[in-house]
Amino acid sequence: DYSNYSAIVTAKPLPAVPSSVKAASSSYNSIKTSWAAVSGASGYEIYRSTSSAGTYSKVGTTTSTSFMNSGLTTNQSYYYKMRAYQTVGSTRDYSNYSAIVTAKPLPAVPSSVKAASSSYNSIKTSWAAVSGASGYEIYRSTSSTGTYSKVGTTTSTSFMNSGLTTNQSYYYKMRAYRTVGSTKVYSNYSAIVSVKPIPATPISVKAASLSYNSVRTSWTAVSGASGYEVYRATSSTGTYSLAGSTTSTSYTNTGLTTNKPYYYKIRAYRTVGSMKVYSNYSTVVTVKPVPTVPTIFKASRISSTSLKLTWGSVSGASGYELYRSTSFSGTYNLLKSTTSLYYTNSSLTTGKTYYYKLRAYRTVGTAKVYSGWTTIISAKP
Repeated sequence: DYSNYSAIVTAKPLPAVPSSVKAASSSYNSIKTSWAAVSGASGYEIYRSTSSAGTYSKVGTTTSTSFMNSGLTTNQSYYYKMRAYQTVGSTRDYSNYSAIVTAKPLPAVPSSVKAASSSYNSIKTSWAAVSGASGYEIYRSTSSTGTYSKVGTTTSTSFMNSGLTTNQSYYYKMRAYRTVGSTKVYSNYSAIVSVKPIPATPISVKAASLSYNSVRTSWTAVSGASGYEVYRATSSTGTYSLAGSTTSTSYTNTGLTTNKPYYYKIRAYRTVGSMKVYSNYSTVVTVKPVPTVPTIFKASRISSTSLKLTWGSVSGASGYELYRSTSFSGTYNLLKSTTSLYYTNSSLTTGKTYYYKLRAYRTVGTAKVYSGWTTIISAKP
């Protein structure tokens, strides 16, 4: 025998409850919540409270699987739950609420953290500004997993740590803080960065021809450097060989080929015990050895129609070219090419001003390699 039928019940499928729910501070006044996507969901509603068992108010609706909640109070605990919904016609069918998650808004962790040697005994750390931060604390250790001690506090986004040991590895991490009343609210620590203090890289490096076969390089003194090494190549990307070592801030390289390009780079070093600790290489500079500019260039009147031009000897010069013009900024024409150290310019107009300039040259093969020009001089017969 059969019983009577039971009462009829109905149910409709609802979206699944959001899972893998998380909440994390995004900045000093914002929290990001996130969850796994719910199959078939049209969107999600996010609810917030200031206590786990308190009243929850809806703070946002999104079709994404995350939600940024801003305008919050630093270091205040916030509690979140969310539910999925599916739109059917003009009706929303909701899932049950998710598990509750909580987080406090804290300053963001400093990012883009860098550490670079600044000198033989100092390191500069730097980082990107953290929104809402009142300042930053810098911590240092001599091993990545060692004990970190606070070495400084700053409102800047960089910190110079001095009084260090050359070539010793130092490890740094930093955290931002925001002052709330009389309390500092801290971010988590940044990633760890490490560097060794080494001599600074030589700067203001220059190279200039000294003569037809020599070049002078120079640079600014490096603090704490014991000396400098000068390297030379015949192409910018070629092999650089040690040309010389000096304790000065200049170096003269001799025995070179006239008019051939030479490339130089310099590094400083500091002697620690029996070891040289080197800086990075400087920028590369290039120059060609050419004859020097003639010196003691003079013009003197010897008659009403003639002038005598004289000059000093230039080492390695094959000869000299003398140019003349009738105005300072006018066209200068070759007056004389000579191996002598003087020239008498005759058949001139009495009382007229003449302008002269001179350059030396050295013959290399079939080509003349010139010095620079002298300063312009003028005279009247």
